[in-house]
Amino acid sequence: MIKLKIWSILFFAIAAVLYAGCLAVNKDADKAAVNAEQNQNLTDEKDNTRQINALMKSFESQNSILPPLEKPPVKKEEYTGPYLLDKGDVIEISVLDEPEMTRNVSVIPDGTITYLLVGEIQAKGKTLKGLREELEVLLKEYFVKPRVSVILNKLHEEKEMLEDIGYVSLMGALSHPGKYKITKGDRITDAVAQAGGLLYINDFQGGRSIANLKASYISRNGVKLDIDFDKLLRLGDMRFNISVEMGDFIYIGEADTDAIIVLGEVALPQIIPHNRDISIVEAISRCGGFTEKGMKSEVIIIKASPDSEVKCVKVDLEALLLGTGKDKNILLEGGDIVFVPEHGLSEYARYAGYLITFADLVLKAYNVRDQIRFPKLTRHGTGSY
Repeated sequence: MIKLKIWSILFFAIAAVLYAGCLAVNKDADKAAVNAEQNQNLTDEKDNTRQINALMKSFESQNSILPPLEKPPVKKEEYTGPYLLDKGDVIEISVLDEPEMTRNVSVIPDGTITYLLVGEIQAKGKTLKGLREELEVLLKEYFVKPRVSVILNKLHEEKEMLEDIGYVSLMGALSHPGKYKITKGDRITDAVAQAGGLLYINDFQGGRSIANLKASYISRNGVKLDIDFDKLLRLGDMRFNISVEMGDFIYIGEADTDAIIVLGEVALPQIIPHNRDISIVEAISRCGGFTEKGMKSEVIIIKASPDSEVKCVKVDLEALLLGTGKDKNILLEGGDIVFVPEHGLSEYARYAGYLITFADLVLKAYNVRDQIRFPKLTRHGTGSY
């Protein structure tokens, strides 16, 4: 009995020892497994780090040979304000109730324009409103509260990329006559604009053009072309605005061949250049109209030439202006003299002495033409002409 108990105790002791040993072995195995897993994780992490570093070095190497990225262009702010005049622009300038002041002028390469009475002024870079206000200030010297209109008729063309086709010559009554380069598509008005437009002068009558458009022409290969410069440049008839070609010669006639003389009872008796069609009504108007003593019903036109006798034509301008007479608004010719008699000289015979005097003056004028044409003319800002 005692032996049995001893063996039981030994059995349980051995079992306990064996169980404890198994537990120790399992713990050691688990610890080894954990350590192995941690070592593998460290190895994998190092491998990943090496791969990432290799990729970074490869990217940096490739990127170093690529061209640097261009910075996006800075977009310029678009100008949205009023239009600014530039060289080559053509504008129409007019003064309210002053039809003789209406002109088409061009902005020439130096940025200036030339206008009646005012002369040369800077236009490039100015707005239409700014130019209008400046002209109104300058014209106050000649008009009471002038109201000026400035209209843009033609925009300038960018010609840097256009093909040059040669030169044309421009002579005569121009602001800057000479030889000018032309590009493909240029027309007569473009060529005239390059020469500064028609020449305006200052004399006792104020600013006016001395261009005789009826005597102007364009010649090509020695042949005059059928172009009416009066209709083109004065009336704006673009049918005559043909393209110019290399070697063309453009001549703007000068109004120094004949003149119309207005005398008698008008506000400003004067000599009017015959550079275009002028009616008797317009001639009287340009002289400031009739005086209080002027007899509108018996205005005399004296016509004479070296080869003919003196001819006197009586015109009832009073009836003509009222629309009740038969007389027409006669077009005057170079050399004509218009005489407005004074009230009280109603009978033809009573002013026959005047007519004889005027007729004699006209006939003598053909022998001394230079003495009665025009006084000494002066260019704007350039001295004598």
